[in-house]
Amino acid sequence: EKDNQSNLCKAYDMLLSLTDLFSAAFIVLPLYPERVDGFVYSVTLWEYDDISVGKLCIYWILFILPVVLGALKLFLLKIKPEKNTHSVSDICTCINVLALFFLVISREAYAAALMVMLLVVKMLLLGKISKA
Repeated sequence: EKDNQSNLCKAYDMLLSLTDLFSAAFIVLPLYPERVDGFVYSVTLWEYDDISVGKLCIYWILFILPVVLGALKLFLLKIKPEKNTHSVSDICTCINVLALFFLVISREAYAAALMVMLLVVKMLLLGKISKA
């Protein structure tokens, strides 16, 4: 029974790390509006130049940091599975919440909707981990 719960926690932790790696989707998916000749097109973050450089830097930081921390957590889980890595998950969740606030304030509807879905999945996994 105890071994089964431990295996479930490890699996949930790995899934949680994979959701952190999923933050890379905000860079490669066309989620940001670009106005060209009166039309609005969706572009990736690489092509998005309709905003200031400061705001673009914040986007890059808020989307790359969870990917790096998620990879770090997967690495830590692989090396020392018994190690408690919940602090990395908490930091990533806080970064994702900040990214959601920033996306909503910036009126990036598609990216904000995807971030809400990502946070719902993360909260469900965190709930499963706390129950196990």
